[in-house]
Amino acid sequence: MNENADTNSGSLISDVAGLGKIATQIVEAFTRATGALYRPRAIRSEAEAKAHEIIVLADAQSKANAITRLGADEIEFQIQKRAAHRVVATAVQEQMNLENIIEASLALTSPSLDEATKPFDNGWFARFMDGARSVSHSELQQVWSAILTRQARDGQFSLRLLDCVKNLESEDVRAFEKFVWIKRAWSTILTWPDFLGVSRYHDCRLLSSEEADRLIDAGLIEHGIYIAAKSVVPPVSVRIKLMGRLYDVTAQGDTIGLHNLSYTRVGKELETVVAIAPATMIAELSEKSEEFLKGVASSVKRDKLTFKLVDNQN
Repeated sequence: MNENADTNSGSLISDVAGLGKIATQIVEAFTRATGALYRPRAIRSEAEAKAHEIIVLADAQSKANAITRLGADEIEFQIQKRAAHRVVATAVQEQMNLENIIEASLALTSPSLDEATKPFDNGWFARFMDGARSVSHSELQQVWSAILTRQARDGQFSLRLLDCVKNLESEDVRAFEKFVWIKRAWSTILTWPDFLGVSRYHDCRLLSSEEADRLIDAGLIEHGIYIAAKSVVPPVSVRIKLMGRLYDVTAQGDTIGLHNLSYTRVGKELETVVAIAPATMIAELSEKSEEFLKGVASSVKRDKLTFKLVDNQN
């Protein structure tokens, strides 16, 4: 930490006045990690904002100057000069990425001073900063900011999650949001072909097989056994829950097994930062629920199973 951060740390309380407890914790952690007092954009004056930009550029330029001070002939000097420009551009972009994420995180907090918080683990926050600095896509920055805010509140996220999120693309995020919204609304996502594969019930394919494969490759979801049973005397029956309602699925043989798509450990962590489904998605899920059930019924019949709504839902 540089001298400026130590000298100014006494004024941090006044600098974050008006921010809630969680926001204050985030600002303080960012200040410690960067070695320079950080003032949120919401409380900076225009002059202060300009001064902040100058400080960031000056810090990057000092690193660049260290490169160009190395002894070299003309060709090597030109290479060093270009390298210095790259250092400046990279440092400024990384700082912008970090500050965008910090600001988005602060926007998710409340002004309450009574909220419970959990101190950041230094190793976790260092790993967070290392991953966040290279995130320039606004959609992905929102994911990182949501993780940071939730971590300040209850510290539930693992280092494994940070490693996973660092490799996500915006398409992964959109597919995962869709998966979460469907699973929340429909209780489970069974992997019957009429839902995830090509079938005559095209309208019920809210999650494509390509999107499912993308999420599996990202380590967020996995194939699993939803329910399985075996009986000495057939038939065997299992009860499943779809869209909040109970159904009996019966096989004429002595065994039955239903597969589904479920969260991995990391996916379950990330699910907690996904917002509620937008109204358009809720409407689509409601509209296509009957088509989905038709697809389920078709697949059940093809697998020589019976599918029946339970009369007593208690």
